[in-house]
Amino acid sequence: MNENMTIIVNDASVQQLLQQIKGKVSNLKPIMQVIGEIIRTSVDENFEQGGRYSSAGSWEGGSNKWEPLKASTIKAKRKSRFPGNILKDTGRLAASIEAKATRDQVKIGTNVVYAAIHQFGGTLDIPARQRDIAFRRTKSGATMKQKNHPNLWMFAGKKHKNVFFMQTMSKAYKITIPARPFLVVQNQDLDQIKEHLLNYIADITK
Repeated sequence: MNENMTIIVNDASVQQLLQQIKGKVSNLKPIMQVIGEIIRTSVDENFEQGGRYSSAGSWEGGSNKWEPLKASTIKAKRKSRFPGNILKDTGRLAASIEAKATRDQVKIGTNVVYAAIHQFGGTLDIPARQRDIAFRRTKSGATMKQKNHPNLWMFAGKKHKNVFFMQTMSKAYKITIPARPFLVVQNQDLDQIKEHLLNYIADITK
């Protein structure tokens, strides 16, 4: 999991119930595994619904949806068969969410390096870079022109052999990514966790 990304769920009533259990048993891993699965399943649903959060920077769920993608972004992604779901371009981020329980806690997170920028939002600085652009030429060495645009050179693909290259330098630019919190816990998740904790307390005090 990404150690630079920490979301702390601090619900007083849940903490109180956990303290009761700690007074009875020293190893809380079984119930922590249950809690972890409840939250992991809920996070999956956050992806399916396109966001269910209260405010950026909070662990609390809510009714807010993630900010829609810009039209230019959607247009660019369609070239790579974009499925249309925000934060599910490849499905890697959603599939990476996992829960790890120990004897006294459970961590739910991801090891995907770009997860934090989507959870909290931020700005990416894209540096200038050099590119080699390939153009086609005839066997005699003349530059080939586009059929419908005779003033423009014809781009070359990987299969073309008679080509020449021109170097270009792209400009540096910034990309602002809005916060789209996915690691959040819904009120119904907390209710479900409390129910399991109460049942667990009842079992260990019989």
